[in-house]
Amino acid sequence: MRVRESPEIDGRDVVVLNDPTATSLLVPFDRAYRGQPLPASIRILVPGSTRFEVTRTDASSILLTTKGSDLFDCPAVRPLHVCHACKAMNDLLFGARTWKTGDQVARKGFMAEVREVSAKGAPRSIAFHFDRPLESEQFVWLFFDWRRFTHSPLVLPQIGETVEIAGPRLRSH
Repeated sequence: MRVRESPEIDGRDVVVLNDPTATSLLVPFDRAYRGQPLPASIRILVPGSTRFEVTRTDASSILLTTKGSDLFDCPAVRPLHVCHACKAMNDLLFGARTWKTGDQVARKGFMAEVREVSAKGAPRSIAFHFDRPLESEQFVWLFFDWRRFTHSPLVLPQIGETVEIAGPRLRSH
């Protein structure tokens, strides 16, 4: 995982909003091999192959919402694009699941709640409720920047504010 302006992750919880490449899952192995400090955990919230909005709903919660089909979708990009491979892998692992509004998934340190689903039953909007304030020094917030094709630090929006995370460049017609 390349990170622009790399934050210190030693012993901290790394939260990646979107990681279409899943390279952040390899970080602990690479860092251990190189004898570098390790993060306490790495969490990827959504695959991130589509454009979405991040809304800060309170001190410890964010809402991810796409204007597209769903948060797991791959938009109209060129035929040989990493987005398609990521979508295929996600479908292989999780494609059989049909979600409903109100479904919840609890993980150590946070709970995800499906707020809206697409016609095919995939999440369009998911709220993530963390067990501590998002500004906690324990967290390192990252997002996958499609324009630079790297992970970048996320500046969290203020409560009630929304920021947009761009998806891959769409195929031109």
